[in-house]
Formats: sequence, C-alpha cells, structure tokens
Amino acid sequence: INQNPTWKWNSQYLLIPDSPQEALIDSNMCLRYNTEIKNIKVFGATDAENTWELWINENSITDVSAYWDPASGLKGRDASTFAVVYKDKLNNVYLHRLLILPPISEIDGFRPQCDAIVNVCEELGLARVTVERSVNPTLHTELNSAAKKRNRWLHVISEPRSRNKTEFIASALEPLIKSRRFYVHNSVP
Repeated sequence: INQNPTWKWNSQYLLIPDSPQEALIDSNMCLRYNTEIKNIKVFGATDAENTWELWINENSITDVSAYWDPASGLKGRDASTFAVVYKDKLNNVYLHRLLILPPISEIDGFRPQCDAIVNVCEELGLARVTVERSVNPTLHTELNSAAKKRNRWLHVISEPRSRNKTEFIASALEPLIKSRRFYVHNSVP
C-alpha cells in the first residue's frame, strides 16, 4: 500500500505539481466506532508479573498520544483543539476524542482550555500531553499548574511546529484513511 498522500506521490514520483492544499481527506472513508477503552488485567506467573493493558475493538493498544493545538480563537480565528489518539498492535489508528476548546479571554486566559484538557486526561487516565508551542511558549507550564491544582500529575511536552499544518495533517491522515486503518469515535464531530 502506498504510504504517501496523493499530493506527495504526484509531486515526488510522477513529477506532477501538486500541493497539500489540494489534498482531499474523505471523511466518509473513516471507520466509526462507539466503544470505550478497556483496561484489562493480564495475569502472569506471579502477582508481581500481572500487568494492565488497554484494549479497543478487541485489539491491544500499543501507543497513545494526546495533543493540544492551542489558538486564541479570537476574532473568528482558528480554534484550539485537543485530540487523543490510540494506535493498536495492527497499526490501526483511533481518533478517540477531539475537543474544540473555548477561546481565550482577557480574564481567564487559557485556564478554561487547560481545565478541559485535565478533565479528559482524568477521564481517560492519560499521563502525557504534547503542546504545540506556537501561540504561547509557557502553555506547558499553565497546563501543569492546572493539573497540580487537581492533584493530577501530567508529563507535558512543549513541541515546536516545524511543518506546515495542512501538509502535516494530509501526510498523517490520508494514507491511514485510504488504507481503511483510521477509526473515529462517534463522539468526535
């Protein structure tokens, strides 16, 4: 299966000028699901070897990512989003949660967004969040503070965006969608 998005394949291999802005992600090809993550105890030879595994749709989860893409949301601009994505042992990808966060305000700043993220982290048992460092270089500190106020520990990673957002999204999603390995939870708009 070609793991390149169509625009990249055309540009790189067929020498047909194309751009990520022309990429069409057909959301109708996304597979929908309604199940929640299951925490299953795996029994070993001794109690010390017993471990917990996450499962979804009868597949063992191998990776989880939680990503905050902050934006001011002011004056009709781009809204902040928070996404939780799981990957299973078969390399299927599950967009489990996608929150459109409230715009910042002069009084509360990013605090309502931080609180909403901490709520999802508590609900799903997440311990790590990546924050895109584009709007405010101290948001990782604000998110850590919001978590600590609720006696929750979060490992927050601040990451600069190094690629064009449209190109990044098209490159990441299009091959998964076309190969029918991208699942979207029914709670995702």
